[in-house]
Amino acid sequence: MELRHRSFRVWKTTILGALVEGCTFGVASGLIYATEALLFYVGVVLIACGTYMYLQMVEVLNLVVFMVSFGSQLMAFSTFPLSSL
Repeated sequence: MELRHRSFRVWKTTILGALVEGCTFGVASGLIYATEALLFYVGVVLIACGTYMYLQMVEVLNLVVFMVSFGSQLMAFSTFPLSSL
């Protein structure tokens, strides 16, 4: 009976960890794509107004998407040390 209880507890913890990891991955991907879409929209508006050139838009897009990608991946890995306590 004790083995069954412990194995169920391990299974329950694993399922919860998979749920948290999946949600974190979804949020990270959503942040990346939402940022990219917003930057494309703002870039097109600024190019249409003549404020920015295409090269400037691509440069800003690369920098911001890299920053958001790095930050969202860091957010995904920051849950592991907390769960081990």
